[in-house]
Amino acid sequence: MKHRSSEAAVELLSTRTAARRFVQARFSRAFFIPGIPAHGASPRASGYDREYWVLAGLKQLILAIVLCGPALLHAAERIAVLDHRRLPEASGMAVAAHDPQRLWFINDSGNRPELIALDLDSGAHDRLRVAGSKNRDWEDLAAFRYGGEPWLAIADIGDNSGKRDHIIVYLLPEPPDPSVREVEVHTTLELEYPKKARDAESLAIDSRTQTLYLLSKREKHPRLYRVALPALRKDVEHKLTLSDMGKLKSIPAPSDDERARPYGKFAGQPTGMTFMEQQQRIAVLTYRGVYVAELDDSGDWLAALNDRLCPVSTPLLKQAEAIAGDTLGRIYVSSEGRDAPVYRLEGASCDR
Repeated sequence: MKHRSSEAAVELLSTRTAARRFVQARFSRAFFIPGIPAHGASPRASGYDREYWVLAGLKQLILAIVLCGPALLHAAERIAVLDHRRLPEASGMAVAAHDPQRLWFINDSGNRPELIALDLDSGAHDRLRVAGSKNRDWEDLAAFRYGGEPWLAIADIGDNSGKRDHIIVYLLPEPPDPSVREVEVHTTLELEYPKKARDAESLAIDSRTQTLYLLSKREKHPRLYRVALPALRKDVEHKLTLSDMGKLKSIPAPSDDERARPYGKFAGQPTGMTFMEQQQRIAVLTYRGVYVAELDDSGDWLAALNDRLCPVSTPLLKQAEAIAGDTLGRIYVSSEGRDAPVYRLEGASCDR
């Protein structure tokens, strides 16, 4: 859809709510870099000159700010490019507690069961084999605290066909030194859904309540599940049943324009989740971009995601799969594929 038709459509919308939905549905396509068409197309490719695109882009930004209310427009910085030899399918990411200039990554199914440590200063990618694990379909990586110490949770929760009897989460203390060649799984969680198997790529842990949360995928409305963490004893496997908290209905469905793109019909599907304890903030990654929600004193995750979710302007990624947050409230996102960038989003919060 060209910008002129977009503007006409916005002007015809009669209510603030309708306008907000319109802009939010198109938020990730044109608002990140004012004046540049979606997907980096040439300003002259559509027959308009650069001056038109700059003015149109600025107008769209103003419309987004005025109409979207809590929709956020924050700067994003590209801080790294992933080594495709080490991270061909980056599906999960976490910020290291021992060193905030280090990011932990995992690869999707078909790859080795290992952690990859990315040094943001040097660009080095160190491999750490995760002994006692298998990579059936690793889809997310969560950082959390247990007993006052930093831990990592590797989420083997992918199930494209929805046929797994159970899913697995591997828990281990965060390695303080990325130069070691091997780390060991400390505790394994074998999780079952209360009814039928589901695909999922999003997992986060609330360290305050020691609760694990999981968000399903491939559904019109993703479902939120949770389970309390047991005592994490070494070499113990816990069999647990997830509790179904309900549907997440606040992420907009794909627009007609989105459906025409690669992965477009999945634009609103969750591909990653992270929890920033200091800010009491949940961040959810979709193929469209990032959404954030602030917890209130009740600590109700489903209420926060349904009632207070707002979009964050996010650079377009080929296949957005990995998200993490740091203690300063900054969000990190990356993608599967060759030469995948890592972006850091500054100040991503719901300002109301």
